[in-house]
Amino acid sequence: TIGQLDQAAIEMAKARELSPNKQAIINQQGFIALSQGNTEEAKEFFRTSFELDERNLEAREYYSAALLYLGDVETASALADSDAAKARFSKSDFLLGAANQAAAYDLLIDLYQYRLEQDDSVAQNWASLAYLYYNQNNQAEAIAVLQEAIVAVPTFAPAATCIIGNIESGNDPQAGC
Repeated sequence: TIGQLDQAAIEMAKARELSPNKQAIINQQGFIALSQGNTEEAKEFFRTSFELDERNLEAREYYSAALLYLGDVETASALADSDAAKARFSKSDFLLGAANQAAAYDLLIDLYQYRLEQDDSVAQNWASLAYLYYNQNNQAEAIAVLQEAIVAVPTFAPAATCIIGNIESGNDPQAGC
């Protein structure tokens, strides 16, 4: 917590010696390694934790995120193999950030669609999904998403209408909105 990562790694290694199969300890080792910039090592900690109990959605999320940080989008995406996993992944800013960094746009689209299926009242989720489609050069789908957003979140209508106009005009989607 106070930034002494090397000391934290030593203490977590001691804790692991006492409880070698405790997922929470292994996950903390993964976060420490990630914070130290040792992404491959972090992935191994998260993989170990995940393999101890593949039903543990937290361990699944962390392992998937580590894979994304390393660019293994295919394996990471395959871990979103159930509604429970998608629910967990779609709520995780950590995982969404890793997916964004890895340019895992298909996974991001899937997760934002899942978010909207669960609750379509959040304008930002609609905007994010539209932007993902726009970023994939799929302007028609981006506009369709924004049109759905206007119905689902009427207070978002002015901004969505502005963004649609910009997309149709070939301008930056958020210009002046």
